[in-house]
Amino acid sequence: MVADRKTLIAISIFLFFVPILSFLNEINLPQILTIDIYSIIASQVTLLILVFFLSVIMHKIIFKDYTDFQSFFFINSLTVYLLFFFKNIKIFFFILHEKFFLFDDFIVIFIYLFLYVFLIKFEKKLSNFLLRFLSIYIILQFCFFSYNFYNFKLNIDNKKIYQDNQNGSTSIDINKIAKDHKDETIFFIILDGMISLDLAEKLNIIKSENEVIQSLKNNNFNYEKNFYNNYDATYLSLASLLQGDYPVIETDKKYKNRDQFFPAFILDQRKDNSFFQILRKTKKQFYWLGNPWAFCQTNNYIKCINSEQTYKFITKIKTFYYDSAFFYFFNIFTHKGEKIEYINFITNFDREFKDNEIYLIHVLSPHPPYVFNKNCDVVDTISRYHSPNEAMIHYSNAYNCLLEIINKLSKSIDTFNENNMVFVLGDHGWSFDDKIMKEFSVDPEESRFKPFFSYKVPSRCNQIVAPGSIVNILRFALICAGNKEITYLENMKFKTFYESQTENFGKVFKID
Repeated sequence: MVADRKTLIAISIFLFFVPILSFLNEINLPQILTIDIYSIIASQVTLLILVFFLSVIMHKIIFKDYTDFQSFFFINSLTVYLLFFFKNIKIFFFILHEKFFLFDDFIVIFIYLFLYVFLIKFEKKLSNFLLRFLSIYIILQFCFFSYNFYNFKLNIDNKKIYQDNQNGSTSIDINKIAKDHKDETIFFIILDGMISLDLAEKLNIIKSENEVIQSLKNNNFNYEKNFYNNYDATYLSLASLLQGDYPVIETDKKYKNRDQFFPAFILDQRKDNSFFQILRKTKKQFYWLGNPWAFCQTNNYIKCINSEQTYKFITKIKTFYYDSAFFYFFNIFTHKGEKIEYINFITNFDREFKDNEIYLIHVLSPHPPYVFNKNCDVVDTISRYHSPNEAMIHYSNAYNCLLEIINKLSKSIDTFNENNMVFVLGDHGWSFDDKIMKEFSVDPEESRFKPFFSYKVPSRCNQIVAPGSIVNILRFALICAGNKEITYLENMKFKTFYESQTENFGKVFKID
């Protein structure tokens, strides 16, 4: 009997960690950061403690005469685990949601209540079967996780690829870099999914490419028409920006996770890389303003501008609970429009800047989630779910608002130092619904490689040949700072893949 009680408690505790093992599958594990895994574990441990103490209280007050505590805690743990499938069950009743709002939620809640009562009533008859079944189920989940963790996180070949690339002939020669005696500050302002002006004109997002270029010129910004991104995925594109090198090329072996790319490679200060070496050599301080996709984490090389620590934690674990009933709890902690820091930073620009700094501002716009209305007010009411035509309207609003912000930005920057370097770019292009792209005769693949790129540099640097792709922007900045021996790399484009594209993920293919 004692052994059975210990087994019940053990299974009850393990049930809180099975969702973590399931979440860290072959799709999520390659792209999740280690610190995010710790956050998820911490949230589940908190849930475990909460359920345990609630079970103690409820058992003592209500259920003491119906069942022993170990069995009651086991039933509560199993019910909590099943709540992770709340939205999956809701799908079967979606037709009710379309006719009666929230009716599907009430039906699913009733199903859970019925199941809970059923488990309490027939616990003695079902316990042996459930224990045997769940023991096998947990062992299998652990085996699947162990295989995936070894395959995607303990991959020696993947680390060797990165080390070979860091020592490759295309890396920036650190010995050719001198400390920037002019101590100018560099701004990298990334507008996620911002397409080039010619594409924007073709898609009727802006009225005139030439008018926008002239407007930028009036505010001391140069615009580069024949510019493209080297990768069509953010994690590789921003790695190429900060390293001034190709993080992976077609001839490299297949990588199995994102640990060597953005943002992971700058978050892990234990592994040296070319960007850290450049910071040390130039003695520049690096400031990063992240977003819900990639939050900043302070280390020896990184200083964070983000201030909303609670929201940062909530956002990190929200995806984990997406299909569960607990997701509704996290919706209480919304990120109000006026508090979207990456938008606030580039619109107000009231920070006190010092010399010899680098700023990376990653603006999660103009692509979704959409935060601008047609009047360029920052709002928090635009739904993520909309028709293709609505998506294009929201994108257009954001695109034009960001163009307006860029022009105001130049005036703000000039007030504290007109010789600083400012690079405003899309990390990749964007495409819309196939029907829309076909209507405007725009190739969806091509549009992913045609981002916006505008820059403002000291007048002495205007004669330097402009970078033709993202990989050469940092090299341009170093040359502008006086490092004349730095040279450009060949501008190349690589088709990339995401984890869900399991057949090709880990490879890049060079395209013309």
